[in-house]
Amino acid sequence: MGHSKRKLNIRPLILAALALILVLSSIIPAFASEFSGNCGSSIAWGLEGGVLRLTGSGAMPDYAETNMPPWHDYAEDILSVEVGEGITHVGNFAFMGLDKVQSVRLPNTLQTIGSFAFYNCESLELARLGTGVTEIGRSAFERCRSLKAVHLPGSLHTIRSSAFYRCESLLSITVPASVSTLEQKVFTYCKSLRTATILASIGEIPYWTFYGCYELQTVSLSSGITEVGVSAFENCENLQNANYGGTGPQAEQLQQQIQASAPNLDNFNPGQSVINQENTVTSSTVTEENGSTVTKEEILFDGNNGIVETQKVTANGSTTINVNAVLDNPAGWEAVDKQVTNALVGAGRLNKVQVDIYLDDQGIVSGEALARFAGRSVTLTLHTPQGALFHIKGTDLNAADLQEQYNLSYSLKRLTNLNQQQAAAIGPGAAYSLTFHGLIDFKTELVLPLEQPRNIASFLSADTSGAYQVMQRVMIDDLRMAHFFLGYVLENVEYLVGINIQTAAQNKNDVIIPNSGVSGFRPMDFVEKIEYVIMPPTSSWGISIGQLTWIIVGSMVALAVVVGVVVKLTMKRKAKLGYTDGFNDDEADE
Repeated sequence: MGHSKRKLNIRPLILAALALILVLSSIIPAFASEFSGNCGSSIAWGLEGGVLRLTGSGAMPDYAETNMPPWHDYAEDILSVEVGEGITHVGNFAFMGLDKVQSVRLPNTLQTIGSFAFYNCESLELARLGTGVTEIGRSAFERCRSLKAVHLPGSLHTIRSSAFYRCESLLSITVPASVSTLEQKVFTYCKSLRTATILASIGEIPYWTFYGCYELQTVSLSSGITEVGVSAFENCENLQNANYGGTGPQAEQLQQQIQASAPNLDNFNPGQSVINQENTVTSSTVTEENGSTVTKEEILFDGNNGIVETQKVTANGSTTINVNAVLDNPAGWEAVDKQVTNALVGAGRLNKVQVDIYLDDQGIVSGEALARFAGRSVTLTLHTPQGALFHIKGTDLNAADLQEQYNLSYSLKRLTNLNQQQAAAIGPGAAYSLTFHGLIDFKTELVLPLEQPRNIASFLSADTSGAYQVMQRVMIDDLRMAHFFLGYVLENVEYLVGINIQTAAQNKNDVIIPNSGVSGFRPMDFVEKIEYVIMPPTSSWGISIGQLTWIIVGSMVALAVVVGVVVKLTMKRKAKLGYTDGFNDDEADE
C-alpha cells in the first residue's frame, strides 16, 4: 500500500548514528544476495535482491524439519520465490516458514508440490502454480494466512489433506473437474472464503472440508457429488446459497445433508450449471467497536479465481475505500474500473481509493488499463513478480501520453566487481545493478526490496561521460524496502543502487524517509515536497539534454573568451592613443 512521505535534513545526531551503522555493517555477514549454491545434483539456487531463484531440471530433493534447505538460514531476506522451467517437483518443507515471502511463481513443467512445501508462509498473497501441476501435497499451503488467490490448473488430479488449512484471506476457490482425489480438511478455517466451486470428479465432499469457513455464502457442486461428509459445512454460519448440477432424489438428499451442517441455507438450486460463473457477493455492514462501519463487496471470477474485492470503511464522517484485485484477464480491469467508479461517486467525504493489483508473471500492464484511472483520485499499487511495488497516482497519469504497454519487471543484481566509474561513485559500500525491462515515462514510487533496514540507499545514473551521479537518497524502511520516486527511466539502461555511500557530494543530508521509519528520526525539518527523479531524455536534435547543456555551457565559455579578447585588444588600442584609466595609490598597493 502507498504511504505519504517526508523529506528531511538529517541532524548531526542522526549522522553519528549512521556512522555507527556503517561501522557495524563491516562486521555483519555479507548481504544475502551473495548467497547461492546447489539443490540436489541438477538444480542451482541464488538469492538476489530479495528474490530466491531456482534453476535447472528435474526434481528438488525432499527436506524435513530436522534437515531444512540451505536457503532457510536467510529466510528474513527472501521476499519472493521463482522456480524455473525444467524443475518438476517442489520438495517437502522446501519453503516452510519463509514468512516474508509475498509471491510465488512456479513453472509449467512442475508436476508435484511436496508436503509442507509452503507451510506457514504468512505473508504469501499470491501463488501461481503453472499449468502442469498434478498433485498438491499435505499441508502444502497450510497457514498461509495472507493468501488471497490461488489458481488450481486443469492438470491437477490430487489435493492432499489440509492443503489450504487456515488460509484465512482466501476469498474464492475453484477445484477443477480434473481432480479425482480430494482429501479431508483441505479448506478448513478459510474464514474469509466467500464462494467455492467444486467441479471435481468425486462422489463425496470429505470430512471437515469447509469446517469453520464462517463467511462462505455460496457453494456450487458438480452433479457427480452425491454425499456430504461429517461436518463438511459445520460452522458455515453464512452459507445461504447452494447450486447443484444434479436433480431428482439425489438432489433432495444432498440438500438435507448440507442443511444438517449449515441450517441457515436458504436457497438450494438443483440443475444449475456451475462452470465459469461470475458471482457478486455483498456482505452485511458491520459496525466496529470504535464506531466505524465496514462494508465489503467482492466480484469473484470462479473460472480462473480472479478476484476484485472492495472494502469500504467509514469513520468520523469520512470514507476510505480499498479495491484489491488479482487479475488474469482483461475483464478484471473492467471490474476494477467499475468498482472504482462506484467508489468515487458514492463515497461522500472520500479520503482515498486504493487499488492493489497483482500483475501476471511477466509484469506487463497495458497503457489502456492505466488510462482508465488517469486524472482520477486513485492510487494504484502494482505488485510485480519480483516483489517490488509501483505506487501510481491517477492524478499523475495523462491518458494521451501513455504507451501501448509497460513492462514493469526489472533485474536487480549485487555487484562484486565494480568498474572504475562505479567504484568512484559507490566507494566501499554495497552496490547493485538495476535495469528496467521497459521504459517508464510516468511518475511512480518504486518500492524496491533491498537489505538491512535503516541504511541509506542511493539511486545513481550515469552521465554522458560514464560517471555516475547520485539522483536520490532514501532510507530503507523496517520492512527492508527502499522507496524511490521516479519520473522517467529508460529501458535496458544500467542504473546503480548504492548502500551507505560516503563519497557523494550532492544531497549529502537530504534523505527521504518513509512513514514507517520516521519514529526513530526526531527532531526533523520538513522541507519541500518530494521531487521525482527524471532521467535526461533526448532533445529534438537527437542528443541528450545533458549533452545539450554542455554545448550551451561551452558556447557561453567560448563567447566569454571572444569578449575577453575583444576587450583586451580595445584596451591596447586605447593605450597606444595615450588613454589610461584612473586609479588611486591604495588600489595600486593592493
